[in-house]
Amino acid sequence: MGGSPPHFEGKNFAYWKVRMGAYLDAIAPEVWIATKTGFTGNLTSEQLKWNAKARNAIFEAISEEVFARVNGIDLACDIWKELIEIHEGSTKVREQKYHVLRAKYDAFKMLAHENYKEIYSRLNVIVKDINALDVSKIDSGSINRKILMLLPKPKYNIINAMLQNENLEVMEVGELVGEIRAHEMRILGMTEEPTTSKSIALKTNPASSR
Repeated sequence: MGGSPPHFEGKNFAYWKVRMGAYLDAIAPEVWIATKTGFTGNLTSEQLKWNAKARNAIFEAISEEVFARVNGIDLACDIWKELIEIHEGSTKVREQKYHVLRAKYDAFKMLAHENYKEIYSRLNVIVKDINALDVSKIDSGSINRKILMLLPKPKYNIINAMLQNENLEVMEVGELVGEIRAHEMRILGMTEEPTTSKSIALKTNPASSR
């Protein structure tokens, strides 16, 4: 595989972990398996090769300071677990973080003068932090229902009713956000005239997501 692995110096571990997982999987699915879960029983010669590739890629990605904390570990999956333990905490600590973040997610509300893109951006930060803990992930269906629930009434009643008929469980969140934008332009754009520079910007700027 071409390209260098994403570098990690000890900060923003959640971001690096996702990128590094994708990098290892791109080398070969077996390399990612060797890292994420490891292999059961005595390793075959082929599995030892996958482990060596995974271990080498991780060592290439981390700084000297981080390397010093894991360089004596032979199995890639044990290195991975150790990095998670160091930078995310033990299972108990991760569960405590999860409950704090989950409370923020459950109490999440739309702010005054906030549009749907800004709602999604703020909500997405919380969701990514929760899912990075690997305690209890929030799926797309739950996020989709959360976004629809947050849309202001009565302004978005028609859009909300239309989208409730979609299969929210399988719809990607980005697809939902695009649908909201399309409905907003088609429905709200025909019935409301922009009255402020902010509303004009909303109607002309393309949707974006984090």
